[in-house]
Amino acid sequence: MKILLTLIFSLFFSFFLSPLLAQNELLSSLKNREIDLEKEKLKEESSKLSTDWVERVFISYSDLRNRDSSPAQESRIFKISLSQPIFKSGGIYYGIKYASATKEVGLKLIEKKERELIKTLLSTTLNFKKIDLEIKKAKLLLENAKIDVERKEEHFLAGLIDGNILDNAIVDKNSAEMAILELEKSKENLLEVFSNLSDKKIEEIEPPKFELVEMDRFINKNIELAVAKDEIEQKRYKRAGIITTFLPTISLNAEYINQRVENPFRGSQAGKNEYSTVGLVFSMPLFDINIKNRIEISNIEYLQASLALNQKKEEERNLYKKSLNKLEIIKKKKEISEENIKKYSSLLKSTKDRVEAGESTIYDLSVMRNSKEQKELELEIFDIDRDLILLDIYAKIKS
Repeated sequence: MKILLTLIFSLFFSFFLSPLLAQNELLSSLKNREIDLEKEKLKEESSKLSTDWVERVFISYSDLRNRDSSPAQESRIFKISLSQPIFKSGGIYYGIKYASATKEVGLKLIEKKERELIKTLLSTTLNFKKIDLEIKKAKLLLENAKIDVERKEEHFLAGLIDGNILDNAIVDKNSAEMAILELEKSKENLLEVFSNLSDKKIEEIEPPKFELVEMDRFINKNIELAVAKDEIEQKRYKRAGIITTFLPTISLNAEYINQRVENPFRGSQAGKNEYSTVGLVFSMPLFDINIKNRIEISNIEYLQASLALNQKKEEERNLYKKSLNKLEIIKKKKEISEENIKKYSSLLKSTKDRVEAGESTIYDLSVMRNSKEQKELELEIFDIDRDLILLDIYAKIKS
């Protein structure tokens, strides 16, 4: 039963997590190519690092002429030589493990970068939709401001109010107009950001809906913490590898030489030598003034990586708690807006009745309707704010 529940929960979590993972198709072809090239480069660098312990095989050929000797001689020498460590007190093993750990760090950093790009793309899309709603809300506010100016102007001309009250109403109308212009400008800026990330049209993008995940899963699947853990392993193998450089090494030395000596004038062969040598060489540093410093530096780097992981865990927990607080505030704001919508709905009905009875004007009815619609738009804006907060969480959950 426990296994079944775990499987169901995993499928549930995967269902809500997968939309973000699938969004890399929204990135532009250039961005995807850039990420692919980074992965290819990392693969080659990792392969090189894992075989750095393999020495090169040297080949040489020389053609020497000595005309001062009697008889004159011409020597041709062909040589192949190799000096390959086969035992480095664990250095070869730690070198390979260090290469593997470095690759893991690199892959997760690339995944992190890809997720940050997707997050920016989706947050830009969400903010674009949010600004659209805010523009609609601002236009309703402007409508009410214009109605207020008309009413204040009538009252002013009738001598019922002084000029300051009318002037304040005009200032409010102008502020509403300026706010719409600023929102339009912000919308254009978001469109520019989106265009740098995607080849698609922003209006066609439908951002996924997210559900809140538990803190334990957020921490266990956190890409930031995964990178920090791999960096600890990387520093551990690096430290071990540095220590082995001061320990014994056994190398395989091999050499093959083919030498021919000829008399170029007589066309005779003076001599021919062909021989090979194979042997093991034991070596170990006798004295290195920097040994203590190099080992101590590697120890400090390892401790720094361990501390960085603990610090990052605390930061990610605080981020999660902060997100919960933000979500709770949004929930309360929605409750307030929903109460206001109910109130405006009641006022709108009463105003309609009063207009039909001739006790209120059509202006009053428009103001009530616009105010109710503003609160309804607020609910949609709060939903987008919620998605933006959850996007920050999902962007940090590794695949």
